Amino acid sequence: MFKYAGSCWAFTAVAAIESVVKIRKGVLLDLSEQELVDCVTTCYKCEGGWPDKAFQWVISNKGIATEAYYPYTATSNNCNVQRASNCAVSITSYRYVGQDNEVSLMNVVATQPVVVAIDARGNSFQNYKGGIYTGPCGTNLTHALVIVGYDDGYMYIQRESPYDQPRGLCGLASLLVVPTIASPRADA
Repeated sequence: MFKYAGSCWAFTAVAAIESVVKIRKGVLLDLSEQELVDCVTTCYKCEGGWPDKAFQWVISNKGIATEAYYPYTATSNNCNVQRASNCAVSITSYRYVGQDNEVSLMNVVATQPVVVAIDARGNSFQNYKGGIYTGPCGTNLTHALVIVGYDDGYMYIQRESPYDQPRGLCGLASLLVVPTIASPRADA
């Protein structure tokens, strides 16, 4: 398992949970990344962490609060246990959905967004402005992001890498994880 820099791990976990709630329950919630940054003790706050550890924490906490109730401050704070106990949504599990397989990624992202790891170190990646990103990049997983589709999106990344990388371009298909079941509170 790779540690991702910054708080991308919290943002991707929240985006995946928000997405699965919207898909399964028809409710779009804005959930708290700050709660994860402050409360997930198995991660390093704004210094890095893992989306699956965030999912584990949400399960053990029996949910996560909304952004409005536990707002983002862009700093590392002590966990506000009172705010963290006011859960708007919960997940019951998460699962890994394939490894080193772009076909698995495409199959799952057709049903829900997927948290992935990627090598985002290169200048060409960091300075992406448009079009289809084709590299170059390695497979040293440094950043977590959410794949939301393969037709329309914010960044287009080439699939079926010409560099003969079974892990996908920039390691995109190396680690795929999704929350599996989410349940919003009736009054959320």
